[in-house]
Amino acid sequence: MSSPSSPRQSLGQVQGLRQQQTLAPQQVLFLRLLGLNTLELEDEVQRTLEENPALEAVDDMPDPDAEELESKLPPRESYDDGDTFDESAEHLQLSDFQRAEDVPFAGPDELIDSFMASSGRTDPALRARESADSTIGTSVMEHLESQIAELPLDEQQRIIASHIAGNIDDNGYLCATLRQIADDLAINDGIEVTTAEVNTVFEAMRTLDPPGICAVDLRDCLLLQLRRRELTDRSPAVATAREMVADFFDLFSKRHFDRLCSAMSITRDELKKAAEIVKSLHPKPGALISGSRVDDLTNQITPDFIIDTDGSTIDLQMTNSIPALKVESSFDIDDAALPARRRGSADAQAFIRTRRDDAAAYIHAIDLRRQTLYRIMRAIIHLQRDFFLSEGDPSTLRPMILKNVSSITGDDISVVSRATAGKYVATRYGTYPLKFFFNEAPSAESADSSIKIIETLRSIVADEDPSDPLSDEALTAMLHQRGYKIARRTVAKYREKASIPVARLRRRLD
Repeated sequence: MSSPSSPRQSLGQVQGLRQQQTLAPQQVLFLRLLGLNTLELEDEVQRTLEENPALEAVDDMPDPDAEELESKLPPRESYDDGDTFDESAEHLQLSDFQRAEDVPFAGPDELIDSFMASSGRTDPALRARESADSTIGTSVMEHLESQIAELPLDEQQRIIASHIAGNIDDNGYLCATLRQIADDLAINDGIEVTTAEVNTVFEAMRTLDPPGICAVDLRDCLLLQLRRRELTDRSPAVATAREMVADFFDLFSKRHFDRLCSAMSITRDELKKAAEIVKSLHPKPGALISGSRVDDLTNQITPDFIIDTDGSTIDLQMTNSIPALKVESSFDIDDAALPARRRGSADAQAFIRTRRDDAAAYIHAIDLRRQTLYRIMRAIIHLQRDFFLSEGDPSTLRPMILKNVSSITGDDISVVSRATAGKYVATRYGTYPLKFFFNEAPSAESADSSIKIIETLRSIVADEDPSDPLSDEALTAMLHQRGYKIARRTVAKYREKASIPVARLRRRLD
């Protein structure tokens, strides 16, 4: 007799009963469309129009008006604190918002300087547009190849130079070793070269413009620029800066200024002058080249909502840049209503029926997506009403999580999360991602949002002594004095979230 655990007895079919929940095809379609941003939805609709002949775009069909969307919302009594919106039916209308120059890009965006930590509110789209003026039309590789043609190289060296240029990334750094480039030449072009021969061409390319191009790392990039500057500037400060980067870059990058002065036998004033020169260099020379990759914000941020405020009134509009859709007339006919001679074969009828049903389901999913987004945005405005009426003061943001919005709209938390991902709202004082309004409270009993604490943290850091920055322990104590009873590890988490470096890296020379 075989044992109970023998393989012979463990094989076989077993009948079981279990419950399993699956999404209907219409639900899958709706969730997929809900997760798309405005530009992605435009591409999706255009692709579907091309693929499904039963779906037709019409120009004269009116979009759903605000009253129709308003009717899909929960009753006002469902808002827990009794506040109501002040939007009028005339203001709550859908409108097109397609021109980039009409979008008031001024949203919050934290930047960290490559050498000196700082934070503040800037306009990312404006930065992108300014850089775009000199970055459209030519790639880094094309820019380098135009200069390679002027170098005194033979035919084989030009092929090597072209391979090197192809391995320069958008920042201007070499992203492959010379040995790898030599191997690629042997495999792809059948050219046997030594690493020394590749290095000869590489060194010639490091003299090209802009200074610092073809560097292997940040230290190498700065050295290339300093050596180029020494050709025209023989001042002691430039020589000190070159020596500091060449021999003491680790001490400089970690801001051990006292040790740096001692190691280089220089005064703090001399160190300060040298540091200013280093900070004037460009850490990413590839970004200076015409045609380098422009910030995607220039073309990718399209707000899904527009909010305007007037005193205590908040006006909400949804943007709509996709055409109105309907089922094409030749498909929108009941099979039984067709004369027998026009019904065609069973396959033809099945094709018509399938395409018609797909088109109807797609139109319904688009409409449901619009209603869901509108409903969720209304709930966000309700919860963050003080923020919108304060002209974008971050300190007025209330703690808000997905569950709070879900409790108002009745949507599942996963639906709220999907609906707010990649969506933006434009206001007169900035354009914000919807995820910006979600923030946690440091504790269950606290009424302060994490964003408010982060703004307070930024103000404390902005006022600190740059020569003796505050540690996390000191920041925690100062936050306690302002009424924020949070732990040091929470302060460290918020500091990192605000892109504020540790105290050592915030230290600056007097």
